Amino acid sequence: FDSYAIAEPQMPALYQLVLNRYRVAVEDMWSGQRLFDNDMSILTMYPYVYYITEEPEKRLDKIGFCLLDIDGDGSEELLIGNISNDYPEKCIYDVYSIVDGSVKSVLSSIERERFFINADGMILEDGSSGASNSSMLWGELDTKSGQLTECYGIRSDGVDDNGELICYRENVDANERAEQVRISSEEYGEIRKKYLDETAQLSMTPLSKVKLRRVREGYYRRVER
Repeated sequence: FDSYAIAEPQMPALYQLVLNRYRVAVEDMWSGQRLFDNDMSILTMYPYVYYITEEPEKRLDKIGFCLLDIDGDGSEELLIGNISNDYPEKCIYDVYSIVDGSVKSVLSSIERERFFINADGMILEDGSSGASNSSMLWGELDTKSGQLTECYGIRSDGVDDNGELICYRENVDANERAEQVRISSEEYGEIRKKYLDETAQLSMTPLSKVKLRRVREGYYRRVER
């Protein structure tokens, strides 16, 4: 897209292009492959896969955006995520950063690896590779490289001979060495709930506020206020 979406007065033009693309994707109900090819989370499909009977404007109200300096380097990132009470509540779909004059996708949620954020800018990675193999890890995001450095969290790793879920609490030291302590499945569940309670529902502007004027299929003109 070589046009702009009008969002917030302070919104950088490069981020406006991303918002333009996002609104069009939800309105036109892009496929998962097309979202992937455009560096967008496949979870963007949720409003039009699960709520396809609703009016497009209502679907656009389920996804929002905001600017936030996640790592405190003085540059704001563009965050896009779920702002409804529908699943997955409080999930951050995508994080974009401007690196060397270009927009870069630095974090993107998928079905089995969803991301959340807390009030201090730490990222919670909620991952799963099966019913008995999952993890919930807090980390710090490098918004230039997209690397998420693990700090602490919990994980489950199969079942033991008694059929009990094998769970660990994990801390990572400055040398990136992980220290694991076995915990019960009950404690695992309690910590998991605590972690989710610590995540923040950011104040976001819904995509329905992004104004577009369709000129012809595939082309969008900048809309002046």
